[in-house]
Amino acid sequence: MRQTPEGTLLETVDEVLEAVGGTFKAAELAGIGPPGVSNWRSRGRIAPEKSMIFAQALRPLGKIACPSVFGIEAPEAVRT
Repeated sequence: MRQTPEGTLLETVDEVLEAVGGTFKAAELAGIGPPGVSNWRSRGRIAPEKSMIFAQALRPLGKIACPSVFGIEAPEAVRT
């Protein structure tokens, strides 16, 4: 995690999932079962089609997820 002007940048799947309340809360947010979230942890990325759901959940917490958490190439400005 590191601070950016937009908020705390979460750089791992575990950081994102814990920020929204853990495996069961993340599963509920994403509309999937907890085993699907466990698969994300194992793969090291959250399904990219779920990125907006997590962005909306993290925003009120003052946090943002690095695009790479979703397997999306991050712009240079986010990586540095």
